[in-house]
Amino acid sequence: MSVTDTEPAFTFLSQGALIQEFKVAGHNIVQSFPEARFYKTHNDAYLGETIGRTTNRVKGAILENLNGQSYKLAVNDGDNPNSLHGGFQGWGKQDFEGPRPVNRNGREGVQFRYLSRDGEEGYPGTVECFVWYTAAMEGEKTVLEIEYQVELLGDECEETVCGVTNHSYFHVNPGMPTTEGTVITLGTDQFLELDQHQTPTGKIATFPLIPRPGKSFTLGTTEPVIDDCFVIDTTAPQSCPLDTRSLPLRHLATISHPDTGLSLEIQSTEPAFQFYTGDGLYIPEAKTDKDIIISSRGKRSGIAIEPSRKRGRREEQKRKREQERDDPVSKRQRSDEDRKGENFVDDDFSYNAAEHVAIAGPGEIPFYGLLDEEEQEYFKRADIMLELNQFSDAEQRDLFLANIYQEANGKELKIANSQSCSRLMERLILLSTPEQLKALFEKFSGHFLHLAQHRFASHCCETLFLQAAPIVGEESLASGKAKPGSETKEPNTVERMFLDASKEFETNLGYLMIDTFASHTIRVLLVVLSGRPLVDAQTTSLLQSNKKENIKLTSGENPLPGLDTVERIVPHSFHVALDRIMKGIVAGLDTTSLRALASHPVANPLLQLILDLEFRQSGKSNAKDTTSLFRKMLPDNPPEEGTESASFFSGILYDPIGSRLSEVLVTNSPGKTFKVLYQSLFRKRLPSLAKNETASYVLVKALERLNREDLQDAVAQLCPQIQLLVDRSRTSVIKCLVGRCQVRGVDSHPLAVALEEAYGQNPQGKLKRMLRLDPVESENLSDERRKQIVHQDATKAHASLLAQSMLEVPGPLRELITEGMLAMENPDLLLMAKDRSVTHVLQKSLTCTGDTAKYRRMIMPRLITLTLDLVTDPVGSHVVDAYWQGSEGLSFLREKVAERLLQHETSLRDSVPGRAVWRNWKMDMYKTRLTDWMREAKARTEGTKTGIELARERYATRKQHQPSREKQGARRRKTTSLHTGANPIVAASQG
Repeated sequence: MSVTDTEPAFTFLSQGALIQEFKVAGHNIVQSFPEARFYKTHNDAYLGETIGRTTNRVKGAILENLNGQSYKLAVNDGDNPNSLHGGFQGWGKQDFEGPRPVNRNGREGVQFRYLSRDGEEGYPGTVECFVWYTAAMEGEKTVLEIEYQVELLGDECEETVCGVTNHSYFHVNPGMPTTEGTVITLGTDQFLELDQHQTPTGKIATFPLIPRPGKSFTLGTTEPVIDDCFVIDTTAPQSCPLDTRSLPLRHLATISHPDTGLSLEIQSTEPAFQFYTGDGLYIPEAKTDKDIIISSRGKRSGIAIEPSRKRGRREEQKRKREQERDDPVSKRQRSDEDRKGENFVDDDFSYNAAEHVAIAGPGEIPFYGLLDEEEQEYFKRADIMLELNQFSDAEQRDLFLANIYQEANGKELKIANSQSCSRLMERLILLSTPEQLKALFEKFSGHFLHLAQHRFASHCCETLFLQAAPIVGEESLASGKAKPGSETKEPNTVERMFLDASKEFETNLGYLMIDTFASHTIRVLLVVLSGRPLVDAQTTSLLQSNKKENIKLTSGENPLPGLDTVERIVPHSFHVALDRIMKGIVAGLDTTSLRALASHPVANPLLQLILDLEFRQSGKSNAKDTTSLFRKMLPDNPPEEGTESASFFSGILYDPIGSRLSEVLVTNSPGKTFKVLYQSLFRKRLPSLAKNETASYVLVKALERLNREDLQDAVAQLCPQIQLLVDRSRTSVIKCLVGRCQVRGVDSHPLAVALEEAYGQNPQGKLKRMLRLDPVESENLSDERRKQIVHQDATKAHASLLAQSMLEVPGPLRELITEGMLAMENPDLLLMAKDRSVTHVLQKSLTCTGDTAKYRRMIMPRLITLTLDLVTDPVGSHVVDAYWQGSEGLSFLREKVAERLLQHETSLRDSVPGRAVWRNWKMDMYKTRLTDWMREAKARTEGTKTGIELARERYATRKQHQPSREKQGARRRKTTSLHTGANPIVAASQG
């Protein structure tokens, strides 16, 4: 299509109604292929396509609450579980009717039409889509106008969803491989925040990487990286009409390049647009029919600007349709004017509980500026050098760090906000001395409220808090202020800095708890103030982030020196500040709001932490405090069946997010409350809860608190369900039952019988089925890919844990596993030993406590024959390490293993796993001091004595310390048994 009498300015193709050429002054400013066939085979990047039936992402690839049901869509968003751009065969991959020449709005143009049938890519309803391209010259400007119209034609459903846009990649300096040097001006700095799966959280915030609207910025080689939805119209979504064509055009973006003088301005009537700098873009090489090679194009070779919708309202469409149901004119008979905008629905369907909570924000985030090109290059190079850590000694590295600090002086906030350099700031914090940490803390002070909301600076804040935490304890011990009630008055201590930082957050806690980045920073701060260990498993789980890059020190230094799994010493002022923050979060929200936030992906982890800290600090008294989070969520005391509290708890049991909060409630609730919850919500529904993928994890927490009688009842109810649980891979419930039966002294024989029936009678077959040892059945997969699939099988990991727990229980449960391994052929044992998940079962069988000598005598000779296949394998070598404990009391077998290792010393020393085995088996001692090695090989390890030896020792100890009958009776009379309803607690007083 031409706008002048010379060459055509635009070329369109029927596939995807796409734009192949957009020429300005002879330059094609869109990325494209020269031949149409390449769009069928090479266009994974959606070049020029008309995107539909929806644009961008549909959360979880599910349309919920549409026509009274849910619709499953194709998952095609890489590592994210979303549906992207309409699915694998969206409208951009379909052939439209056209182009048909038309005169539209007084301009020459072309029309494309596509009929999308009901069920295409999972979407309901048959819809008809029209795309019009019209072109004109306005002075020296070449203008292209795109208009979309979509109508629901079929009667398959009452409502459907749709969102259409164009996915061209623009490049206004076509002669260069990247868009470096392109000047960008955006019409807004407001954007939709995203969760960890790249779908909107519902919150509109200020974008931190660009200046204010109307002010330009320049794209560098790698920065800034943008792939976000910017919002032009920030009013309530329902105020935006379904058809926006009658609205005035609004400026979205202008891109230009000084080298070519080309400038592109994009306007739209739509309320939002996606802006993408193309950092994941890859356009493969193509060879034309004339053997001309079109070179591949990589990241940042184009900029995508996609006008679209933010969150909309399907209810508006419903009301309009209900009002028109009595209209005698059918849809097909209506004029274009009557049909404008009918049945348009936006493409964002994720439910966000926080939308129903009115929380005011802290205001506009300040723009701290950008590093210039030279500064960026210097700091990126410094980060690489620190990561490699190839310094000759620690003194040289310290000198290098000092130089970096000097260069960064006054630029700390810029570095923390820089995508490419913030990781250097994190590494600096990890390597800093206490004095350097204090200096950085002072630089950040007064800015924590804004830094915590920034995608990259928030990670720096978290690392700073974690690294500075140990200094507080050292300061308190040094000054003798660790006693309760003491409070420092020195302004430059780390204690005072933490208290000042906590005060920065206090006025905006309700808002920050649903902020994607700030809520994580608040969690870290609460853990630091509470004195909880920073590196134990529970804390790590609460503080981990999918968005945070794991910055490691190549030197192997501990990033949290001096911290372990014990409670830390914190001053009394920290407990006061912690209590103030927790009460501030809870006080501003009522029960309804808190319950809504229980299913919020961002707020939920913070609520988990607050609940845990409340119980740690207040214990049972927390259940009586009406202002506590626990009592606000469950105001009915007790939460009996039929109450609102019980109904709320029952609802979140099955919610993938809310169930995590219910786990904390079940684990920490006072005994009386737990007993009521269990009797009313768990006991009657044990089989259904165990079968549910989400609720089963909460059930495990409940089973861990049961007393002996309730556990016996649970085993009786769940044993008939074992077959179904095995089929659904709900082995975590079975594992819990096995472990609790061992602890509570409940007969586990019914479990063993049920498991044998579920997995089969054949010893070898049942173990292979349990551990999923069958190789991946696909001839098309490479060995490496097959290994990856096997290693990533989560069900295999859970099965391995179940087998290990069974090995801990002497009797039928242990025999199910050991008999299966004895029945296995050597190739299967080898496969088992090299499997990353299953190998732990084999190792556990060799090292578990109890009388396993008979089993070890039978299995060890067979394993020894596999030694050479295992010793150089990264996984199998750990089994060889376990040989030592597995041959306890069987010194002749240890000698056989040592002889085999010595025969192949060269191959062992040539591999990392082999060297580890050589060291663990003390083979150097075996070569040089055989007598000493033999003495160690024959020595018994403490705790591995025979049964008769242990019985003799127990008898001798009782005889020596047995009190008289009178004293024993008096002591027994002074022992009182207290029952909380869940776990019996025995309190003894000495006379």
